[in-house]
Amino acid sequence: KNTFDPKDLEAKSEENWSISAITFYLLIDFRLMHKKISYAIFNSLGKYPSGECIKCIPAINSARRILIVNIIIMTIIMWATNSIALSLLYLIAPFTGTLCNKILAKSQHHGLENKKDDGPLQFSRTMKLPYVLSFLYANMNYHAEHHLAPSIPFYNLPEFHKILLRNGYIESTTLRDFLRNFKK
Repeated sequence: KNTFDPKDLEAKSEENWSISAITFYLLIDFRLMHKKISYAIFNSLGKYPSGECIKCIPAINSARRILIVNIIIMTIIMWATNSIALSLLYLIAPFTGTLCNKILAKSQHHGLENKKDDGPLQFSRTMKLPYVLSFLYANMNYHAEHHLAPSIPFYNLPEFHKILLRNGYIESTTLRDFLRNFKK
């Protein structure tokens, strides 16, 4: 809603791009895993990690359901396979090999801070990706479109992109071009 606001964690990417951080992104991002698990626990208890109370009851209930469902799935996996290792693998899998996702997430707003007041078609970027990558990324590569109309379902973003492109409202770039400029 408020891209580039001081509280906006998406646009103000906190990723560390040191060699050790990139190594963790390639392997297992333990920092992100710790953060997500602790946030899930705090939120299910009705608190933010800062200790401040969450005032939105549906958000607390949602956090509790997510935590309970994941505990049930891990318990079923452990019971069905008699393997703690497979249950832990279920827990660790979302935090494994995240480098590509980090690069794509970074590409959505990187270098566009000076356009924060110019609207979503300027402060966010659309990336051309192969169909399979776009699908696996839930079409979030159509990021300007997502910010312009967040209620549009992910599967309709490519069609919305074509409409905006046809009418000259938007441009898109390739991942190769973004990476070339990102290195600079």
